[in-house]
Amino acid sequence: MPPSQRRPTVRGLQLGRALTKIREDRNLTRKEVGEALNWSAAKISRAENAITPPSAEDVESALDLYGGVTFEDRAALVQLARDAGKRGWWAAFKDVFKGGYPGFEDEASHLWTYEPLLVPGLLQTQDYIRAVTAASPSPSKDPAEASEILEKRVKARITRQALLGRPNAPEMHFLIGEAALRQEIGGPDVMRRQISALWDASNKPNITIQIVPFSAGAHCGLDGPFVLMDFVPARMRIAYTEGHGGGLYLESESNLEEMFRRWKGILNVALTSQDSEAFLLAELTRE
Repeated sequence: MPPSQRRPTVRGLQLGRALTKIREDRNLTRKEVGEALNWSAAKISRAENAITPPSAEDVESALDLYGGVTFEDRAALVQLARDAGKRGWWAAFKDVFKGGYPGFEDEASHLWTYEPLLVPGLLQTQDYIRAVTAASPSPSKDPAEASEILEKRVKARITRQALLGRPNAPEMHFLIGEAALRQEIGGPDVMRRQISALWDASNKPNITIQIVPFSAGAHCGLDGPFVLMDFVPARMRIAYTEGHGGGLYLESESNLEEMFRRWKGILNVALTSQDSEAFLLAELTRE
C-alpha cells in the first residue's frame, strides 16, 4: 500500500505533532529547515503529518538544528521514531474496534474519562464485559458465528486492559455516574464483583475514581461520555466522544478548552475520591 494510503500510527502522529510544535516554537519554516538539512519541503511535510515517519537519524538531525530540547524529551522522540511504524495489539482486533481509539488510549500519558451510564471499559470485570457485549446486536444471524464474534469482542476488551498493569501505565482519572453502579448489568452478583473491582482500582497510585451522585442534579455532563487524553513528550492533547454514529476526535484549542471546562464542571459536583471510596464500600456492604 502506498504511504499516502496508510493509516498513520498513533506514535507517528505524536512524533509529527511534536516536531511541528518544536519547529514552530523556533519560528522556522519548512523551507528554512529543508535548506539547512538539505531536505525537501515535501519530506518535512510527510514527517510532520505522519505520512512517512522520519528515521531516528533524521529526528536527531532536526533536533540538533532546533536546539533547546531536553535530554529526556530528545530520547523519547528518537524512540518514537524507532517505534513509529509498529502496529499495536489492537491491529489484531481491527474488526472489533472501529477507528484508532485503542491506539490513542494505549499511548496516552494521562487519561481523563467521564462515563455517566456504564463502568468505564478499562475498569470492567470480565463478567461485566460479557454482559454488556452480549447485549449488543450481533452482525450475524448464525448462532455459531454470532458466538464466535461475541468471544472475540470479549477477548479484545480484556486484552485492552493490559494497559492497567503496565509499568508505564498512564495516570488515569475516572468520573463515573451513580447510574453506572445502579444498573444491574449481568445481575446483582456481577455488579457486586464489579463494584469491588472499582474499589480495588481506586487504591492504585495512578488511578483516581470519583462518583457523580444522583444528588448532583443537573450538571454539564448530561450530554454524554467523553475522554480527554494527554501525550508526553509530543505535547499533544485530544478529546474523544462517541455516539451511535461513531467516534469523534476533537483537537482544536477551542474545542479542547470547552471539553476541559465540562470536565471541571462535572468534577465540581462529584464526590471527593475519599468519599467515593466510602460510597463504593457502602455499596458492597449494603444488603
